[in-house]
Amino acid sequence: VDIGKYTRPGFEWRVSVRIPRDDVMRDVDANNRHLMADLRQRTANTQAKLDRDMAETVLVTSMVVLVSVLVFLVFNDLLTRPFANISSVMCDAAVMRIEEIPEQASPIAELNAMQAAMGLMLANLKEYRSFMPQFITEALNDDGSDTEASVS
Repeated sequence: VDIGKYTRPGFEWRVSVRIPRDDVMRDVDANNRHLMADLRQRTANTQAKLDRDMAETVLVTSMVVLVSVLVFLVFNDLLTRPFANISSVMCDAAVMRIEEIPEQASPIAELNAMQAAMGLMLANLKEYRSFMPQFITEALNDDGSDTEASVS
């Protein structure tokens, strides 16, 4: 709609022209429909990509967690086995059961040093045991058997 003012001395005219909206906005509306269809398609493509990315992320994260747990279990066994071995030797030494000394190398240098010190201590205990009266060693062996039964 266009409104114009026309004045002449003594007259004042207002002129109005009416044009149908579709004549002016037809191309604009077509472009808007095209843009909205393009926006819906881009949104659908983006959502599909996000879904794929989420599935990949869950898969990769699950694999990393699984590998981490397996590595933990392997290293846990490698690190705790020497401690269990030293503990077992100490329990045997406590009841003077020192006939055999298991030698197992450890990946940790400090544990190897502890095992070497334990071996030296057990060798000295063997020597000391040979000077003990027989009835004391028998009593220790009997106590050791009782200890094993109560632990089991």
